[in-house]
Amino acid sequence: MSLLSAEDLCVRNSVRDGNTPLVAQLSLHLDPGEPLVILGETGSGKSLIAQALMGTLPEDLSAKGRVAIGAHILNAAAPDQFRGLWGRAIGVLPQEPWLSLDPLMRAQGQIAEAHRLVRGLSASEALSRANTDLSALGLSGAGGGFRMNCPAAWHNAWRLPQRGQAARGL
Repeated sequence: MSLLSAEDLCVRNSVRDGNTPLVAQLSLHLDPGEPLVILGETGSGKSLIAQALMGTLPEDLSAKGRVAIGAHILNAAAPDQFRGLWGRAIGVLPQEPWLSLDPLMRAQGQIAEAHRLVRGLSASEALSRANTDLSALGLSGAGGGFRMNCPAAWHNAWRLPQRGQAARGL
């Protein structure tokens, strides 16, 4: 079974005339264990594709096409169908590391919070799972004692928030 597929996915500006294409029709297919790279110049629509696949396009934009997330077949034009899958079957890691995690909150707590809210784990189970996730990414030292709250920490560890966000998705 495919993890993710899209058929004839396109994004349009729905405010003007509904026909202004921002992202031309595209199809993609992602199997377990396979990489998927969406590569393009700034402004080429990479983020719009991700938002269309998540059902999170801004109000003035609309998507068309068919999206399959695991066994869930969704109509890209009906973004409300996607909400139940957010954080459970699909998520987005922002390309800007400073948007991934709150720099004033410890990484371990943010990952544990995701396990509590999305997976319904108890606080102790969520904390244990957060530690396991951080260790799996080589960030066992980023548990309770690491906080990204000063410019020096950002200078030397700007990738930690992105990796910490990846731990949220494990």
